[in-house]
Amino acid sequence: MDKPFDKKKESKASRMISKLSIIAVILLAALCSAATVTITATAQFTFSPKAATAQIGDTITFIGLGTLHNVAQTKSATSAVALSGGFASGAVGDKSTYSFTITQDMVNAHGNTLFYMCEPHAFDGMRGSIVVSAATPTTTDASEETSAAPSTTTGSGIVTTTTARPSTVAPTRSGAVAVAVSVASILVALVAFL
Repeated sequence: MDKPFDKKKESKASRMISKLSIIAVILLAALCSAATVTITATAQFTFSPKAATAQIGDTITFIGLGTLHNVAQTKSATSAVALSGGFASGAVGDKSTYSFTITQDMVNAHGNTLFYMCEPHAFDGMRGSIVVSAATPTTTDASEETSAAPSTTTGSGIVTTTTARPSTVAPTRSGAVAVAVSVASILVALVAFL
């Protein structure tokens, strides 16, 4: 025999579903908007990848530091001096893993390319860079460019102009999207269970 309809229980369940839906949307947006870029310090005195691409809000995680390596931001690709106020894991042996989040302030202060080194192995070439790209990469057709380009005039009066196309390589978000889809699936299952 069916139980009589209970408006209070249905109303409570509806409110719970609404709250869980809002939480799911917030989690999904947060997970899709930021990624984790992992850089490994190797026993061969290199960072892999040597050049990484990230966006503002992404987390950079260095692994494999431990007793051999550390990481410290530098001013340029060839500098062997840790940048005062830059990201740094500390002395060798302090941490095996080190993470930081790229901020707009960091890019404003140091530019779109962040350079780093392993302090004890910088002279062995243990250096790398992180190129911080725009949040939404765009492509520009060479015919649409309006910036001044270098030009050369030949002896016959012909002017040659060269325009470079911008790079449109963007970091992947597959890891964050996979996590977001997993979280969303769990929440959908939870809502269905209630």
